[in-house]
Amino acid sequence: MPAWFADPEQVARDLTVLATAYSCAFVKILGGEPLLHPRLPEIVEAVRASGITDHVAVATNGLLLERAEPRLWSVVDEFKVSVYPGSAPSPEVLERLRRRAEEHGVRLDVTLVPVFHEPYAEHLPPDGVPIQQGIQQGEDFLTRLHSYLTASEGPAACRWCLGTVGRRRAHAQLARPKWQAAQDATSEELVDPQLLADPERGTALGTPERTVLGTDESAPTSWARRRRRGDATT
Repeated sequence: MPAWFADPEQVARDLTVLATAYSCAFVKILGGEPLLHPRLPEIVEAVRASGITDHVAVATNGLLLERAEPRLWSVVDEFKVSVYPGSAPSPEVLERLRRRAEEHGVRLDVTLVPVFHEPYAEHLPPDGVPIQQGIQQGEDFLTRLHSYLTASEGPAACRWCLGTVGRRRAHAQLARPKWQAAQDATSEELVDPQLLADPERGTALGTPERTVLGTDESAPTSWARRRRRGDATT
């Protein structure tokens, strides 16, 4: 398994520690493409077992979702499918996924994303909080976490965020070594002057079209619902 793939055991340890001081409405598992992870069901189970949330979502482009193993459908609450130009599931596949979501009581949230903006300028400066070692067990963990989340000044990285005023760009699938290459430019080169003058216009242009399929949006988390029926795995 590639070194950059999350380890389910490590996820369980980290989130169990984090859950002693923090809880959230949902956890969204991101990639790259999470469905490429050979142990994705174990990742979902590790998140749930930690007790940090009652709702686990997986973000995906949907291309591999139809081939996902049944075990994944039995443990996840929601799939968030982002449909990109040139690499999208067909309408027929989306219809089959909708039916499968209904069968498993899983929410299927499909978002059409036709517009892209440059998100950052240059390389991000450090915040002084190690990402890989940010979850550390100890008596002062709750205090340190609260101080970080409620600080009056935002993270240093936010100073470099272009928000909705970055230049528009076409969708492209990049190899891992090329991820940062597109951001090797100055802020002036990456900002759209017209959007900078009217940030709300940039927000409107970047709003994707969203459709919820499968379960009702107001319904309780599907895993909790299936557990009451006796269908969910533990």
